[in-house]
Amino acid sequence: MGARILHIIDGSNFIDYVKATYEINNYENYYSTYSDIDLFNLRESFDLIIIHFLRREYAPLLSGKYFEVDKIIWTIWGADAFQLGRYFNLHLMPQTKKHRFLNEFSKGFYKGLLNCVRIISPTLFDYQTMFQRQISCIKKIKNVITLAPGDDIELKKHYGLVANSYHLNYLDPIFINLLPTKFNEGNNILLGNSAEYTNNHYEAIDILSTLELANRKVIIPVSYGDKTNSKAVEKYAKEKLGNKAEVLTGFMPFGDYVELLNTCEISVMPHIRQQALGNIVKLIFNGSHLYLNKKSNIYKFLISKEFKVSTLEDLNGLKTLTLENKETNRLLVEKFFGKEYIHQKTSKIISEVLNN
Repeated sequence: MGARILHIIDGSNFIDYVKATYEINNYENYYSTYSDIDLFNLRESFDLIIIHFLRREYAPLLSGKYFEVDKIIWTIWGADAFQLGRYFNLHLMPQTKKHRFLNEFSKGFYKGLLNCVRIISPTLFDYQTMFQRQISCIKKIKNVITLAPGDDIELKKHYGLVANSYHLNYLDPIFINLLPTKFNEGNNILLGNSAEYTNNHYEAIDILSTLELANRKVIIPVSYGDKTNSKAVEKYAKEKLGNKAEVLTGFMPFGDYVELLNTCEISVMPHIRQQALGNIVKLIFNGSHLYLNKKSNIYKFLISKEFKVSTLEDLNGLKTLTLENKETNRLLVEKFFGKEYIHQKTSKIISEVLNN
């Protein structure tokens, strides 16, 4: 039989993506959530462990105490790395920083004061035991996978990461057997993917408020993430965009959400750090014109592969993609996010880690 691989997943709702990506060759794949891990039987049971999103309290998994550290791969999702002190406000634009400051004081003086301390000395909180444990383990890990090339560079710069770095995207199950589909229908605008401050909503709302939106709706999903910011973004969007703003504060069935995305021929993703990549790929495949933060590693990656995407600075008019550009983007999605390409990269990474 092939290598025995344990996948540790932060919640079972993502398991289909992991299976689509890793159930290849003759690997024996096993899946576990954090709550089900039997730490003391890891060494005898598996050849490789792949961690999909690292919960801070489980950082010691990377230490080598329970399993050979050189046979562990940490797949960095973004939030699991960029919640460390040095990244506080680092990925926020000026307007968003200001609103975070005001929002924290709205929770009470103590919360506001704590926020000020983090602004003045962002690394102070790294000295807490839980953070120190995570930082120590980051320095020991030997293999990481990033979803956007370059995410590892920030960890190498700020937290001493010395691991072998690989780039691999998950295979979206919908791309396993691609069927001819129409490009999106509708003229709405999607803004962001959550209520997290790293969406930099406020800057994008300011830009959109200066444009002639005609009969377009600006759809803003804020159903998960920071609850205070969710309310603040909703209020700000209503003030600046009026009835053009459609703020989604409740959870929608996945099928309904996908249908809603398919009404968006323009999508604005102002993130600097990596997030929402799955949504971004679906939007590109369906013909949406993506406006991204030029500092984002996702933007840099897409441009390097010749995708037809734009920057926030280009959002001085609402330009949709030509049919030719939509078709080009779809072909590039099939090439760089499709089954054959992803499986080739997956197999290569596993082989290299196992044989090192």
